[in-house]
Amino acid sequence: MTALTQEKPVTTPEATTPGPDLDEVLWQAWKAMEPPEGLHAEIFEGSIKVSPTGRFAHGQIANRLRRAVDRHLDEGEWAAYQDINVVHDRKVWIPDCSSRRKTPRRMSPMTASASRRPPST
Repeated sequence: MTALTQEKPVTTPEATTPGPDLDEVLWQAWKAMEPPEGLHAEIFEGSIKVSPTGRFAHGQIANRLRRAVDRHLDEGEWAAYQDINVVHDRKVWIPDCSSRRKTPRRMSPMTASASRRPPST
């Protein structure tokens, strides 16, 4: 004869306590990273992506694009920028070209900390 019982699973407080948010974990890991020369790290679609920086030809095209966008935005309150960390909701991108206000209205603590790395020479 076989007897089966079904008991409610025992849970411990540690198992039911939510851990840190994935975005927070990625943000802290990205801030602590120091990629080697020639590589850059971005937070993209729930993970940290490390990739090589563009080659010379890629840089030339990105420069031409930035200059063209800058000419278009001339005399306005916006300007084109290149190779800067764009931080939004603890996600980080390093686009070839981006635009933003020439004078930011305010700088959030996250944006201020994203500019913590000295430019590579």
